[in-house]
Amino acid sequence: MKILLKYLKPYKGLMIFTLFLAAINIGFSLMDPIILGSLVNLASEHQKPGSTMTSNQFFFSFSKPFYSVTVLLLASISVAMIS
Repeated sequence: MKILLKYLKPYKGLMIFTLFLAAINIGFSLMDPIILGSLVNLASEHQKPGSTMTSNQFFFSFSKPFYSVTVLLLASISVAMIS
């Protein structure tokens, strides 16, 4: 173990930077299922009998409680690219 630490000592900053980037990657990878769940909830809300959500709200709404499909798909693509 001492030999390994001796060889890795010059690369200490690079190792810390690598661990930081890995933590960012894991964080964004964990966000993808949350976005997918929001898409499923949006689709189920739109398909409920008696729902007042119009197709325009379904595709292009930018307000809470339900963001639009367009916003959620762009968020999903962004998260995948960052990850």
